[in-house]
Amino acid sequence: MATWEDVDRLALALPGSVQAPSHSGSRSWRVRDKAFAWERPLRRADVTELGDAAPDGPVLAVRVPDVGPGPR
Repeated sequence: MATWEDVDRLALALPGSVQAPSHSGSRSWRVRDKAFAWERPLRRADVTELGDAAPDGPVLAVRVPDVGPGPR
């Protein structure tokens, strides 16, 4: 599993990217002041849906253009 250091290294390797705290003070990675990835807490709905598979601690959220095609 990737570490937060891995995420930081990969995100900052993208052109024009910077790390800056989000509005809540969590880590976020931005280009031109637009967040493309950020750290967020696990929500109660996440824990309910994932059950025992739910990770401990915060998770990484990433902006994508769309959810893409469903499973095949």
